[in-house]
Amino acid sequence: RAREVFDFDAFAHLCFIDIESKMTPEELSQIKATFSDVFFQTVFDAKSDILKHVIAKPAYHLKGTKGDLVTVGVSGKSPDGMIKMGFYLKHQTDGHFNLADIDVDGVLLSRNYRGSFNRVFREQGFVGLYQRIENKKSQATQSPTDRFANPLKRWESQ
Repeated sequence: RAREVFDFDAFAHLCFIDIESKMTPEELSQIKATFSDVFFQTVFDAKSDILKHVIAKPAYHLKGTKGDLVTVGVSGKSPDGMIKMGFYLKHQTDGHFNLADIDVDGVLLSRNYRGSFNRVFREQGFVGLYQRIENKKSQATQSPTDRFANPLKRWESQ
């Protein structure tokens, strides 16, 4: 269900905002499509586990608004301890809201990606960034035991 309300275009814009003007429209389209595959195969499903946590006595509050984004904060106790989450919701023309970004304990998902993408793009350009995302895509097709067997080796090889 969470996938259905996630606005990947808004999220991708937040991730690529600093470098999208440095790519051709074709390159941007190509890299977003590949990133979408990786994101939904790996990270989004893993982050969905966070959304499944049972939060005892959750407290909800409106953190703020900016343009068409509304931020709702949720805090409470989960089985793993205290948790604070922020949900960045994008207002749609039909009156509904779609999820555009998530922060967990102050770490914003899009900012993590943006920093990594900016660094790789600055050092290796479009081809290097595209190849890095393609590599993540091929890792996502491996079995979970292969993918997580030796994380140090996985990062050293990139």
